[in-house]
Amino acid sequence: MEEDLANTNVALDLIGIAESALGEAANLEGKGRSAHDLAYRRSENEFKNVILVKQPNTDFAYIMVRQFFTDAFHVAFFTELTKSKDEFLS
Repeated sequence: MEEDLANTNVALDLIGIAESALGEAANLEGKGRSAHDLAYRRSENEFKNVILVKQPNTDFAYIMVRQFFTDAFHVAFFTELTKSKDEFLS
């Protein structure tokens, strides 16, 4: 049960990041679409994922190592975003 709660919290954090970014993208687009529209109302060819996050959940240790590599990428990615001229991204 503890592992399920830990995985749920990680998923909620990532959903929050995605929802925030998609909401800003919808605002910038200016077509009256929402974050929900950008996330779910697109064709299957428009869905893109990093292969790492598509791997099966075999056990908790595997999930945590996969999440470590994802987080290591996020550290570098978000550090670079702080240098952006766009206020939202920085």
